Amino acid sequence: MSAAMAKPPAAANVAAEVRSLFRSVLRRAKLLDAASADPAAQASTSHARSRFRTDAASVRRIEFQRIEYLVRKGKKQLDVMAMSGARGVGGGSR
Repeated sequence: MSAAMAKPPAAANVAAEVRSLFRSVLRRAKLLDAASADPAAQASTSHARSRFRTDAASVRRIEFQRIEYLVRKGKKQLDVMAMSGARGVGGGSR
């Protein structure tokens, strides 16, 4: 099969990768929420859920390249959340 006729990744594999990332992000967000003493800063879990929903609504199921891009971006953000100085899931500086 030539490169021009390469098939897109199987939808089941991409879906499994997205579910795995979602679970990992929620686990990390719950840990960050539990570690935060400030009740106002304990919004990591709800922010992660709403962000996944927003991104899911913005992309069609057949846009494999965009979905893979969002998965890569999510994995990078998960790595940042895993760093010792991370205080929560959020959108930039405040």
